[in-house]
Amino acid sequence: MELNVKVLTTGHWPNDQREQQPPVVNLAKEINSAINTFSQYYQHRFNNVRQLHWKLSLGSAELKARLNSQMKYEFQVSSYQMCLLLFFN
Repeated sequence: MELNVKVLTTGHWPNDQREQQPPVVNLAKEINSAINTFSQYYQHRFNNVRQLHWKLSLGSAELKARLNSQMKYEFQVSSYQMCLLLFFN
């Protein structure tokens, strides 16, 4: 799994009032693990001075799937679509 994160200040990031509260979504354990690892690194790097707010509605993912030995697929999906597809893994 590879995670690429773009961290922007609130002045540069779209301010969506609907996402001020945590989104109601159950993330797959792989995603939770990656988010927790990055959050710990970020908090350690900036001595807990800065806060992270994850904007899942603005994210995207590339998923690779193999249905049988010959059929390989790559999907470009939103973060929410990724969450749904990972539950079928």
